[in-house]
Amino acid sequence: MALHLVAGKSNVSAYPWVGNWLYTAQRYTGLIAFAYIGWHLYTERWLTHGRSTYATVAQDMRNPWYLAFFVVGVLASSFHLGVGVWNFLCKWGPGRDRQGAAGGRAARRGGRNYILALSES
Repeated sequence: MALHLVAGKSNVSAYPWVGNWLYTAQRYTGLIAFAYIGWHLYTERWLTHGRSTYATVAQDMRNPWYLAFFVVGVLASSFHLGVGVWNFLCKWGPGRDRQGAAGGRAARRGGRNYILALSES
């Protein structure tokens, strides 16, 4: 994981293409996702000894800082995973050629659905 974090270099300033921006954003969202997942495991598994309930999570969500960190963490994790899967499929799998454009449409559709789900809760 540490090698994955430090091995790549961003070249957005020299080549401001969408792929380079996605690469850079994926690296930063990976850091946020890593912090969020660690925090989530610590608070929901280790502090409660695996006995976290809906009521305790609902109580925690009433704190605006907790809710904000939760939303940012879930968005960062979703973006990081989505770009990673999309990039893998475009380079190695069925997402090559014309289907790469369909992957971008699917990512936008997934983001829209996530925002709609947040607005309804």
